[in-house]
Amino acid sequence: DPANFNITMPAGAPAASGLPFINIGNALGFGGPTGEPQGRGDTTVVLNDGLSWLRGRHTFAFGGEIRRAYNNNIAFNIGSFTFNQTGSVANNNLKTAMQNFLSDSASAFIVQLGSGNDRILQPSYDLFAEDSFKWKSNFTINLGLRYAWNSSPSEAANHFTQFDPTAGTLVPASQPYHTNSKNFQPRIGFAWDPFKNGKTSVRAAYAILTQDPTTNIVVGLSSNPPFAIPISISSGVIKVEDPSASLATSSLGPAAINRNFNDMYAQDWNLTIERQLTPSIGLSVAYVGMKGTHLQLAQNINQPLVTNGIYGSTRPFPTLPDTSPILPSQCTAPHPACTFANINQVNSNGNSNYNALWVTLNKHFSHGLQFLSSYTYSKSLDYNSLSTGETYIIQNAYNLRGDYGPSEFDVRHRFVLSGFYQLPFRRNRLVAGWEVGTVIQAQTGNPLNPTLVIQPGGISLTVRPDVTGPIRVTGDPLQWFADKTAFRSPCVGATCHPGGLSRDAVTGPNFVNTDFSVIKNTKLTERFNLQFRGEMFDIFNHPNFGNPVLTTTSGTFGQIQGTRFPTGDFGSARQIQFALKLKF
Repeated sequence: DPANFNITMPAGAPAASGLPFINIGNALGFGGPTGEPQGRGDTTVVLNDGLSWLRGRHTFAFGGEIRRAYNNNIAFNIGSFTFNQTGSVANNNLKTAMQNFLSDSASAFIVQLGSGNDRILQPSYDLFAEDSFKWKSNFTINLGLRYAWNSSPSEAANHFTQFDPTAGTLVPASQPYHTNSKNFQPRIGFAWDPFKNGKTSVRAAYAILTQDPTTNIVVGLSSNPPFAIPISISSGVIKVEDPSASLATSSLGPAAINRNFNDMYAQDWNLTIERQLTPSIGLSVAYVGMKGTHLQLAQNINQPLVTNGIYGSTRPFPTLPDTSPILPSQCTAPHPACTFANINQVNSNGNSNYNALWVTLNKHFSHGLQFLSSYTYSKSLDYNSLSTGETYIIQNAYNLRGDYGPSEFDVRHRFVLSGFYQLPFRRNRLVAGWEVGTVIQAQTGNPLNPTLVIQPGGISLTVRPDVTGPIRVTGDPLQWFADKTAFRSPCVGATCHPGGLSRDAVTGPNFVNTDFSVIKNTKLTERFNLQFRGEMFDIFNHPNFGNPVLTTTSGTFGQIQGTRFPTGDFGSARQIQFALKLKF
């Protein structure tokens, strides 16, 4: 109960649901989680059928599917307090985020008054046709076409409202965006044995794959006024003990979806050459590419306007007009509660690119040895690597291209080797039946995205810093960056601009891990076998560090405060286990 911590939540907030999330400088957090409690019930009715037809050298396949998905939700938001660094050294009033926390002075407060409830229906209809044509004895062609009609989610009880940027108002939206009806998905591929001896194969394929729209992007619309009131306060000093005192300066932060939202789709292509080197060893070299289009992306369409590269203090949609079809009960213009805060609209203007070289060398079991090995050299670029596109917000809503960079999951180099070897000892039960195995993984680090919070015109924005010199990493967990001063705030006094550092321009720690096992199989009788296993995970106890603190204004910026995996998980430190099994 927040009251146990001397926190008095505003009327309508789910105070009995737990402590609000406390965020201290984006480096320390407890309480929460935000967006809770919530409940969800899903029912999906599926009817499908397929037909196969063999005719000469053709193998035809036809089919279809009808799917009706029902989704019921209830959602609260217990709220969050954010404590940021304030003041400056020059003005002799610098206070760290922790000092503001200890003095009960929050920089931002977000909460939802009331609950969001919805009943969502989403039907879809799919048809497909495919032909596998054996053109020659050593050449097969696959052709296919799939069509998907995916209805946009609709709400049965008219509990959806959203922000309309054309009129700047809140409007009913039982069906938030148009239904996409052009989801044609062709596929083509071939397999070729150029020497007709079964030892070499060349395969290639191309396909367009459409993803069904998810209900996750619309459930927030039932938490808009008048059903619930999302409150956002980001100006002045907010006292945690009584944030209600700051409600007079609160603003609405409604959820929104672009009316022209499109289904996301991916174009996939690949070319693979495989060769049998020996009766038990095979080599495969492949190029794999993918381009994602219409990916979900969240943009703050109410970000302060940027003029000549400088953030202003004027928002495109400052207030909710009296003419709005939906007007929250406490909004009696020009009451301050009718001002708008950030409006994070889900769009479908994201793109991604992935290109990779895959090399695998595998050996089937023979002469007591078997192994699988692979090396990947790849590069992935996008605007936003998160699954829903609703959490990461573009730094500058007016320059989408500025956030195009390496994906958060991008790994430039990755090598994996796994295998086992049965030792060739056969003299007696003591020396026979031994085998050793290993799994080795090594990969480069993931991209990092340093950020800080600025407040142009009293409006909080999360941006990337400017860079004053080359960024060098030390490999030292005590300080990952050789020169922290290379990262500089994009603000001079009260004048701020979007940060100059490109997204995900820095790379985090590498990952190297070796597991090793020793196994002894002893045949006791015809029916009974005894197996002893000794398994060592991370046998060399190689430290695999997590990412450093990435908030440039934090006193711990650049410090690594933990391992890549939590202590106790495989990959965090050396772990040894033994097992004895009796098989019969």
